[in-house]
Amino acid sequence: MPILREVASRNERNINCRVYQLLMRFKAQGNNKHHLPSVSVVSQDKPAIREVISQLELDPKCKGLPFSSFLILPFQRITRLKLLVQNILKKVEEKSEREITALEAHKELETVVKACNEGVRKMSRTEQMISIQKKLEFKIKSVPIISHSRWLLKQGELQQMNGPKTSRTLRTKKLFREIYLFLFNDLLVLCRQINGDKYQVFDSASRGLLRVEELEDQGQSLANVFILRLLENADDREVSYMLKASSQSEMKRWMILLAPNRRTKFVSFSSRMMDCPQVQCVHPYVAQQPDELSLELADVLNILEKTDDGWIFGERLHDQERGWFPTSMGEEIMNPKIRSQNLKECFRVHKTDDSQRRKMSSKNRQ
Repeated sequence: MPILREVASRNERNINCRVYQLLMRFKAQGNNKHHLPSVSVVSQDKPAIREVISQLELDPKCKGLPFSSFLILPFQRITRLKLLVQNILKKVEEKSEREITALEAHKELETVVKACNEGVRKMSRTEQMISIQKKLEFKIKSVPIISHSRWLLKQGELQQMNGPKTSRTLRTKKLFREIYLFLFNDLLVLCRQINGDKYQVFDSASRGLLRVEELEDQGQSLANVFILRLLENADDREVSYMLKASSQSEMKRWMILLAPNRRTKFVSFSSRMMDCPQVQCVHPYVAQQPDELSLELADVLNILEKTDDGWIFGERLHDQERGWFPTSMGEEIMNPKIRSQNLKECFRVHKTDDSQRRKMSSKNRQ
């Protein structure tokens, strides 16, 4: 198509300049997005500022867009520029000069996108860790929560079985009691909720020393129950907790995060995708929890896990991001030819990254 060729040509001429501008600007964009809540608070507290913003929004040049959109949209356009290059790659010939240029552009844009996202995440995580630290009271030896290399993966309430399973029956008046978990990328903290939003910590363990086991065919009273083992807890002992989740999907989500499958840690991106079913996003979705994945229309994902109560754990093809989302947000791709084409396009984009990783690995072994 002539229009596409023109877009590709302009992209080739200008991509170096655009990437340079984005690299110089991404920190500011991250700050803008981070300070949106501050703008909202100031606007509410300062009527004069709110009035000025309202007048600016009425300007025809704003085209009816709110002030906040001018802080968010530049950040969003960074990711859309990457998607534009991906669409160009679908049309150019393989092993052509255009493909080489587009692949190089995609690689640089991916670096910028990751840097932007990481900048935003870092600021949000710091605030979140400070907030969590204030909520915790330690019954055991205190563990420093705030760290630049630590972030929250999931938090929430589960039910803990009282005492050993062998000493309890289903007629027990209070078989389970509430337990609250804070799971970080390198640490698990087990608490009980006390006053309001305060939590008393009674145990902890390194995330690398966690093991999980699902209980099956235990009857309705023990549905969605799994065993969490701490190989070395706060008292340097091995302990086990029998925990019950509110649903099958909640149990799966906790189990995947508590003890991720280490067998796939060093498996290549291409080999772990070959036999996966795929789903395409038909409704946008905004993540509500840290382990969820925000989706945009037409996103294609591999289905890694699916629950009976309506949740999917997927891996998006274009950026390899993983997370949970409702089944209703997508439609499964049943046509094997379309799935194959999606994989082919994905491998084409990421093959330069794979070869770069192999080179780095080879250098490290020498």
